[in-house]
Amino acid sequence: MRIGPLRHRVTIQQTAETQNDYGETNNTWSEYVKRWADVRQLRGQEALLAEQTQSRTTHRVRMRHVSGLTSKMRIKWGARILNINGIQEDRTHQRETVVMCTEDTN
Repeated sequence: MRIGPLRHRVTIQQTAETQNDYGETNNTWSEYVKRWADVRQLRGQEALLAEQTQSRTTHRVRMRHVSGLTSKMRIKWGARILNINGIQEDRTHQRETVVMCTEDTN
């Protein structure tokens, strides 16, 4: 994998359950790993649902192999949050991981 296109710094986050003083469970996001990645916007769409405009953008994120990556995690790219929809891994050589994501911009 050539390093040239990997010009975006992303943080992969995982959810963690914590309890507050009253015993209530809260979900928080913590850093799993940081990687240099190639983030490409593939398409965008806008929908009118329940009289509210919602837009969704689809991205493809290429990076060096990340072990343990699941669709329950998310990718933080600057101030943007990308929800993971699918993961394609190079299982033979474990060099590259391609992640398909959606960004809700509402």
